[in-house]
Amino acid sequence: ETETQLQQRASERLRHKHRAITSWDYERLVRARFPELYAARCYRTDTDTTLVVLPISHTTSNRCPKLSAYQQHQIEHYLTEISPHGQTIRLLSPAYHEIQLQLYLTLADGYDPERVRAELNQQLQNILTPWHPDASLRTFSDRPNLTRIAGQLECHPAILSVARIRHISPLPDTLPPHTLLIPAPEHEIHLQHQEPDYLDGIEVWEMEYDFHIG
Repeated sequence: ETETQLQQRASERLRHKHRAITSWDYERLVRARFPELYAARCYRTDTDTTLVVLPISHTTSNRCPKLSAYQQHQIEHYLTEISPHGQTIRLLSPAYHEIQLQLYLTLADGYDPERVRAELNQQLQNILTPWHPDASLRTFSDRPNLTRIAGQLECHPAILSVARIRHISPLPDTLPPHTLLIPAPEHEIHLQHQEPDYLDGIEVWEMEYDFHIG
């Protein structure tokens, strides 16, 4: 435990006093008690508490990680101990929603298209897997910023530009709050050697990243 982590844990302990009252209390307490959890999101009413928990995964191949029955029982028992009397506790796994992208990219000369396509697909797995260190999606209900993803892909030495990037199946306008977006195993990646005479633009633009107002 680093000095910063120790100070943060002490500050949080002073705030919740090891009793769960607010959603913030539940999320911090359960993650402090069970370090095998990557994320927790709490939803409360006066009498019911629902906690959505995501275990740590060290690989992008385990696309929908879930707790074992034993882990769930341990967490539920702990939550019952720290909750107000009469509170109903419910533990859920995330509702996983798959993202699949279609991309058209300009390939530099001298590169093997199949190898580059495989590398780009793996890069997308890393970017879109919430628990990966390179992830752009970190929490529940996060939506991908396609402009930022295009910028990351253009850092690949074989890619001159990203001409088009879009969702093959558009995301719904609203998703359940405990939804976690994950990547499809394969994305539709088209590589071309000439710059196209069109640029579709990106579906999601971000202030200060894509443009500035002077």
